[in-house]
Amino acid sequence: MEAKNRGSWFCAMLVVVTLLWAGAVQAFAADSFTVSVTIDGNGSGSVNSIPSGVISCSYPPSAGICSSGPTPAGPVTLTATASGFSTFGGWGGACAACTGSSCPITLDSAKSCSATFTTLAPVRIAGNPPVYFTLLQDALAAATNGATIEARGVSIPVYLTANRTGRVTLKGGYDGSYGARNGHSTLQGNLLIRSGTVVLDRFSIGAAPIPPAPAAPAQPAATPGNGQVSLSWNSVANAASYALYYGSSPGITKAGSTRIGDIAGTSFTVTPLPNGAPCYFRIAAANSGGEGALSPEQSATPIAQPPAPSGITGTSGDGKVIVEWNSVQGATSYNLYVSLTPGFARATGTRFAGVTSPHTAASLNNDVRYYFVVTAVNAGGESLASNEVSGFPALPVATDMSSVPESMTPAQRDAAMDTVNLAWGNLHTGSLDADNQALVAYIRTLPEFADAGISGDRTVWARFKDGFPVLFLTKTVAPGTVLGRAVPAQSARKGTGAMPQGARTVLVDVDLLSTGALATIEPALQKKGYLPTRLPGSVDDFMSIKNVGVLLITSHGGEMMTKSGRPCYGVMTNEKIPEFDPADAHANNLRTLYRSGELGMAGVLVNDSNGALISQPGSFWQITEKFVQKNWSFTGDSLAVLSSCQMFRDSNPASITGDGAYPDFRAALNGAGAAVLLGWDGQVSPEFASDAMQLFFDRVLGANAYQPEQPPQRPFSFKQVHDWMKTKGRDLEPTAPNARMILKEKTTFGQLAPSIVAATVSYPPPNASHAGEWILELSGSFFGPKVTGTGAGTVTVGDTQLSILSWTEGGEGGIIAKLPAPMGRPGTLGDIVVEVRGHKSNVVPLTQWTGTVTQVQTGMVEGGGRVEFSCPVSATADVHFRRSNPGSVPLFIGGMSLRVPTACSYAFSGAWSAGRYDYLLSGSGTGPAFLLPAGDEMAGTLSMSSTYVSALPVGFMANLDPKVRPMGNLKRTYRNPDGSIEVTNSTVPVGWALAPQSVTNRVNLRADYKLTGTLNCKDPMDNSSATCTESWNATPVGVTAPKADTQS
Repeated sequence: MEAKNRGSWFCAMLVVVTLLWAGAVQAFAADSFTVSVTIDGNGSGSVNSIPSGVISCSYPPSAGICSSGPTPAGPVTLTATASGFSTFGGWGGACAACTGSSCPITLDSAKSCSATFTTLAPVRIAGNPPVYFTLLQDALAAATNGATIEARGVSIPVYLTANRTGRVTLKGGYDGSYGARNGHSTLQGNLLIRSGTVVLDRFSIGAAPIPPAPAAPAQPAATPGNGQVSLSWNSVANAASYALYYGSSPGITKAGSTRIGDIAGTSFTVTPLPNGAPCYFRIAAANSGGEGALSPEQSATPIAQPPAPSGITGTSGDGKVIVEWNSVQGATSYNLYVSLTPGFARATGTRFAGVTSPHTAASLNNDVRYYFVVTAVNAGGESLASNEVSGFPALPVATDMSSVPESMTPAQRDAAMDTVNLAWGNLHTGSLDADNQALVAYIRTLPEFADAGISGDRTVWARFKDGFPVLFLTKTVAPGTVLGRAVPAQSARKGTGAMPQGARTVLVDVDLLSTGALATIEPALQKKGYLPTRLPGSVDDFMSIKNVGVLLITSHGGEMMTKSGRPCYGVMTNEKIPEFDPADAHANNLRTLYRSGELGMAGVLVNDSNGALISQPGSFWQITEKFVQKNWSFTGDSLAVLSSCQMFRDSNPASITGDGAYPDFRAALNGAGAAVLLGWDGQVSPEFASDAMQLFFDRVLGANAYQPEQPPQRPFSFKQVHDWMKTKGRDLEPTAPNARMILKEKTTFGQLAPSIVAATVSYPPPNASHAGEWILELSGSFFGPKVTGTGAGTVTVGDTQLSILSWTEGGEGGIIAKLPAPMGRPGTLGDIVVEVRGHKSNVVPLTQWTGTVTQVQTGMVEGGGRVEFSCPVSATADVHFRRSNPGSVPLFIGGMSLRVPTACSYAFSGAWSAGRYDYLLSGSGTGPAFLLPAGDEMAGTLSMSSTYVSALPVGFMANLDPKVRPMGNLKRTYRNPDGSIEVTNSTVPVGWALAPQSVTNRVNLRADYKLTGTLNCKDPMDNSSATCTESWNATPVGVTAPKADTQS
């Protein structure tokens, strides 16, 4: 039976056993009786008697009835003694009247007694009455502030958290009845004290029993990767953590391998590991009992991720694009990503995993451009993406109609065009794709046309029934544009220099799309020596593009379909196709060019950039690749810019390579001599194209007229400007289909004007071929002719042309030229300009300073005296801020050459005493005392540290040595003890002291470009009281210092 009350507990079993008589009645001697005692309960103890020997029994080990033999009548005292951690619970039976542990009875008959021993709970809260608890945590939770918890002297398993405020006292070591403290209590487990104060009194705190180490895990699974292996395994019972052992040889043991311990989970990735080398692994489970045995061994070989696939191509079809690529060694599969946006990241594309080459991307919308990249995959991971390729699903390419004879008259073609143009105007909704699809459907119903379709550039092509091509496109102009206005052709105006080779520049602006752009581009070209002519864009204007150095065309472009079924790119003129008139020789000549494939017909729907219809369609002539091939020519290193849609279209290769009569438009430009091409790979709005072209020309010319920066920028190469525009997103049309500006160069020319980065003035060493002459070294980009001969490039400083010693012609190079000597003469200061073929560079000021440097020394002659030097100093340098690329932060990178143009003056003074000696120092004059080597004018340099700055003032380290070594007069007077005086006179040399160079001992170039500074020129090793101070004060000569508009 178990009783519980408020958390206390005790177990007591009371069994009363009476004397049993079995079988025959046994006769005892007179006045002899027996006594029996039953011991029971959940405790332990013993019962003995006085006199001894009557009763002597205990529990454990045995329990039950202890019976005496025949015992003479008389008094007997039974004594109960608890043992272990038990308490005596009381007497029963014939002894029930007894209290305490002793029970006197009179043996006058057979007696039957019981003695009960109980075990109390191990913990209690002291009180009246006490409250007993099985768990110490429960007692602690129930205890109030100031309470005492008592514990029996037993081992108590605990997971104890003390997390309450107040003071609770724990007392241990009590016996089973909590009557005495003659032992100690043992807590086995965790004790975490979060708050409060715990007082431990006679407690022994010991570790919990140590469990056995866990069993070995099963064999792990291993997955190789790029420089790594990922392992996983099943959990093991009683494991607290895991250890991983690995090595490069089979037969892994704990002693001979690399160990990674304290792994909390059942997986781990080992990295870095060498690719291609097998690695072996075993796992062990661990807990507080130690680390168990190793698992069975597993192996894996790391493998590198494959390289990106190459040779990717896309072949468009009806509602599909077939994407092919070269196989990649080591790849186990491939992923294809597709997007409607060029230059997309894989994360934004749609992924098709596990594809093979060739892969057909099906169920695509016709007349929509899709972009694809492919990645290779193996156990090492996924490769980088391949180059991007695009496809334009469309109806099947037109059939070859080359053999179809011409069967339509000009009047019939005009009538058919009028029919389509009228229908097109009625179909206009402002949605280009929907309008195009409706127009194609309409053209296919007309008997005058053999077929029609939509090109990859979203223009509509069609062919007459005899195969001759025609194009229909939307011409977008700025809102408010009045059609019919034209800019008259201008006569070539003379530039700033003589007419150079390749200076002719043609600007064609069809429909005034770039009037705003030409307003900045044209004067910028003129300023750099180019001779621009602006043309409105008739067919004759396009025919006049010959011997051109720079060409800029702003027009509409589109793709027609030739008789052979091949696409042909065309650029629209502003010349409308008139009704057929047999007497119009010019018009008939143009129709002849149409039949030969040099011109194309284009029906044009004119709307503004808001989609509003401005006029009904009309028909205009287009120039084709064949026209360019026959009529155009360019000078060497020329630039051709076609700001028209799709000039760099990404066509199916089959659309170009198989038709020799229609070479690619870009190839035709290159064939005519254009070395650098700039254009768009998709449809671009006039506003964005105008902005981009203005920015491009402004930066390559160093014009600083369009979105200027401060300080202004120097000219940069085509590639530098294009790369910079890409970083700023200025090359990518922000609206779909996101046309991108493309630059292709086939020249080392790469720029429109010479560009000076920096100038350095130096005095060459005596053994140089031009020893004794100051030289000017220019860094930058200086294209052009050789150093000598007609049209040679020139370098001028001020108005003086310098003699060129060497010239690097192309790319980043340099020019070395002789400066007139001595400094201060014309040609040694002023604006530096490089001119090649009439094209002038940015202006870089060559600045000169004049002033004095004064040095005062005290206490350096016999411990006293004063010496003052004053040297006139001149310096020459380029100190303008410099940019390395367009838009970069202008930095100051400086160095100056110093010279002392005339002798320094010096003065000695001072009187002092030292012991019996009196000193008097005197003397003055000019130096240097020691002559310089013949022609050697160098006196020193000012140089910056490698840390460049972007604002003045800046500090220079000074290295000035004017070779001043004068002699001072020293009068020394000695006073003898007898009062006599001895006087001696001598000369002492005193030299100019070199100021130690440090980050604080500097000459400063101020914001007003004056050189000032006070330097300590005393030797750092000199610990005397002597001093040396060097003062700088120099001012720029005239207006040679950089100005706010100096380009960088």
